Amino acid sequence: MKKAKDPFIPPHLFKNSNYVVTLLVSFISVACLFGLMFSVPIMLRDVYELSTLQIGLAMFPGAMSAALIGRKGGQLVDQKGSRMIFLVSLLLLLTGFLVVSTTVGTHPVIFSLSLVFPMMCFPLVQSSGADLLAGILSQKETGVGMGVFNLLNFVSGALSGALVGKVLDIYRPDYPLNPLGVIDSGAVYSNVFIVFMVLILVGFIVFKFFHHSPLQTKTESP
Repeated sequence: MKKAKDPFIPPHLFKNSNYVVTLLVSFISVACLFGLMFSVPIMLRDVYELSTLQIGLAMFPGAMSAALIGRKGGQLVDQKGSRMIFLVSLLLLLTGFLVVSTTVGTHPVIFSLSLVFPMMCFPLVQSSGADLLAGILSQKETGVGMGVFNLLNFVSGALSGALVGKVLDIYRPDYPLNPLGVIDSGAVYSNVFIVFMVLILVGFIVFKFFHHSPLQTKTESP
């Protein structure tokens, strides 16, 4: 990248702190969401012993909430601003993982409804993150910048699935880290969701304090 005359991904792109912070937090968020979608079907089979049809029905409310919110996500970004929606979606996602961690081992209907909270955040994170990057990048950088964004989303999903799968293979705790969680065979899943919650919290803090809005950037510039 540094030696090529016209590199496919220009190095100066990563000197933009707002771009890097948005990429990093989006990577963490999407990784946690893909980790959720990867682990929930396994958990429903392992803990609740549900059939394939029952697993699909249990995940249906969460998937439907994502579809319904997705229709309004773009409008919310336009009305409220991408930075605010991104922060709100991170807070909702953090809360959602806490709720899901707490309901692991409860009645399947209760757990199914709890999936609505984190799943509805997926389109909000994606749409607001993409809009943030579009506003950060210049017209010449948009194609490459958004390409890197999409690439990292795929990488985060693959990495998350691999790590969560390995954790489920080797880690079998007796008690959940969540003090509100149910003590049963689902402790490992409850703990995975708590880790996701902590990662989202870290992402929220990083974005809140290291990503500057255009107004702040202009004010701070000499």
